[in-house]
Order: sequence, then structure tokens, then C-alpha cells
Amino acid sequence: MIKKIIIIGGGPAGLFLCEQLLNKGYEVHLYEKMPAVGKKFLVAGYGGLNLTHSEDIDSFSNRYSNPQFFKKIISNYTHDDFRQWCLKLGVETFVGTSGRVFPKKMKAAQMIISWKEKLKSSSRFKLHTHCQLIDFDDKKVFIKKENEEIIQEDYSILVLSLGGASWSKTGSDGKWSQIFQKKGIEVSPFRAMNSGFEVNWSSHYKSKFDISPLKNITISFKDLITKSEAMITQYGIEGGGIYALSSDIEDEIYSKGKAKITIDLLPQFSLENIKELLCNKPNKISMSNYLRKKFKLGKEKLNLINECISKEEYSHNLAFSLKNIPIILTSTRPIDEAISTKGGVSFTELEEDLSLKKYSNIYCIGEMVDWHAPTGGYLIQGCISMAKWVCESIIQR
Repeated sequence: MIKKIIIIGGGPAGLFLCEQLLNKGYEVHLYEKMPAVGKKFLVAGYGGLNLTHSEDIDSFSNRYSNPQFFKKIISNYTHDDFRQWCLKLGVETFVGTSGRVFPKKMKAAQMIISWKEKLKSSSRFKLHTHCQLIDFDDKKVFIKKENEEIIQEDYSILVLSLGGASWSKTGSDGKWSQIFQKKGIEVSPFRAMNSGFEVNWSSHYKSKFDISPLKNITISFKDLITKSEAMITQYGIEGGGIYALSSDIEDEIYSKGKAKITIDLLPQFSLENIKELLCNKPNKISMSNYLRKKFKLGKEKLNLINECISKEEYSHNLAFSLKNIPIILTSTRPIDEAISTKGGVSFTELEEDLSLKKYSNIYCIGEMVDWHAPTGGYLIQGCISMAKWVCESIIQR
């Protein structure tokens, strides 16, 4: 009978799996290379702790790069199940207007503290910090401690939840991939996901930057469209609407060296409606003031119009241009700035239960596996559902 289970990696997937296994009577040892668990969870929570999303399962699973697999595991442990678990932890949640799910009161730091206290209340749980994975075989795992001492632990089940390659300050640096590659386990190269992009703005435009976001816009890339918001930065553009398209945009830049998006500044107006309103502009008012007053275009949108639309287009085709602001994205921001990454352990190296084909007693979960999803609660839910999936596999053993 399996009694002791080793988990390496104290992010949401690792922490959730610990709690699930403790509930089933196992002894669980969690190893984390940082001084404390949940570092990336804490950083992600600074901007608002988006735990999951309220979409139906079909829509939810289609947000992932491997929708068939994620439909299975999210159907097995849904966003509603996760919300019920949060409530038992003392975290009451609510659904926002966008369908995203947030805690009503508790912040990320408080949630991690409650989570850790719940784990530590079990005599069968042991937390080991400042401990980094350096190798493993089919019976032992080798770990380097803070004092450089290398220890080895026997395991019957080993679960790796080592993270992706963004926000390295939280411990998520992807260096573990070298260990896997030496063992002949395919690891797809890490690339930025949910990231900002660089744009060659003019010096004049950079001098006019406003920190206000571009709200109530529609962003298009090829046949993909998202209605959201974006933020202009000194280096380019970022924000929720950009993140939603970032995987396809990054693929285009990766293959062609650049990508073109278009922004509709007035999605609430039809093209014909805009043409009619522009034709009715009084002669005594400037076009800039008319756009500001009639269409409620703020300074940030007016500056973008002047940057991206030529004088000829402004004079002869303004209505069309207002709904089709072209922006050329030249590169992805550095991977360490990305919210998440694509790449990691290939699904071809894993069984259906997420155990390694080459090491049947080792599982891989979380962002270290080659999948990706946009922000909006899909990342955390994906990790949680993977952990539950592996817990049930372990129990069946």
C-alpha cells in the first residue's frame, strides 16, 4: 500500500494535491525551493485574485490548448467544485460581470496562509522549504538543500509540480527542463504566454503617454476577436484583450517576425452610423473636439488615432479607420515578464493519468506540462483540476 508521497513544487497544483491526499490518509512531504510556498500565486493576486471562471464546460475547455483533455479533467472537477472547496477554506467567492470568479474579501496572502495552516494541521504533512530538485530515478529523488547538502529520498509516488518559466523571482524559472532532457523526456521550448508585445511607437507619441487604459474596445487578429481593454506602454501594448489573443499573436511573430492587430475604438457604433455622424459635424468645431464630444473618445484614444492613422486616412477615410486602428507588433516581451508560458513536458510523454511513460510512479502537473490558456481564471482552474485528476489516479493504485 502507498503510504508516503513526495510532491515537489508548492504552487496551487502542489498545494491542492497535498490537501486532497491528506484527506485520503496519505503521508505527504512537500518540497519547495523558495523560502515559502505559493510565491507566484501571491504575485498573480496583486492585481485581483481571479480564481476561476463561471463559463459552461464546453466554452471553458475550449480556452485551453488541449481542449479534449481539459474537458475531461474539468468535468471531473469543475469551477463549481473549486468554489465549494474555497468556501470550506473560508474563502467566499462571487461571479463578476465578466463571468470571472473572485474572493469576496480574502486576499491572496490570506488565502495562502489559511491553505498552509490547513495542511500543517495534519500530523501526516511535512513541508520542506529551500529544497531544489536536482535529479531523480525510478526509486529515488535527489534534492539540494539551502546549505548545498544533497539528500536523497526514496519514493513510491513522486509528483512534480515545478511550474513554467515566467516570473523567475517566484521560483518558476524552467531550469528543471534540463533534467528531463538528459533523460530523453521531450520538453517543448518555453515561450511567453499572456504577455505584452513591443511596438515601434514614435518618440512624439511616447512623450504623450497617458496611463489610462483603452477601455470598451474590440481587438482583432486575423479571424480572432475579443472585446476587452488594453494598456499602451512605453514599449508597446498589453492588457486583458491582448492576453486573450497572445498565443496566436506569438505564433505569428515566431514564424514571421511580426504580427498585425486592429483595434475598433467604437464597437458600439456601426460604420454607417459613424459616417453619418461625421458628415453632420458642424464647421465651427474641430474634428478632434467633435470626436471627443460626440463619440466620448478620451485623450488616450485620440493620441492613438494620431499615431496610427495617416493624414490622408484621417481626411478621407476616418470612419473606417476609427474601427480599424492598425498596430504592428514586432516582438513578445521577455519571457520572465509573461504571466504564464507555453511549452513544457510534452503530452506524448505522459499517460492519460499524467504519469510519465518512462517513469510510471512519477506524475507531472501544473504549468510544467505543455499546455496554455488565457488569463481569466483558466490557469488556476487548470492546475487545480490536474491535481484532482492525479489524486484519483493515485487512489486507484
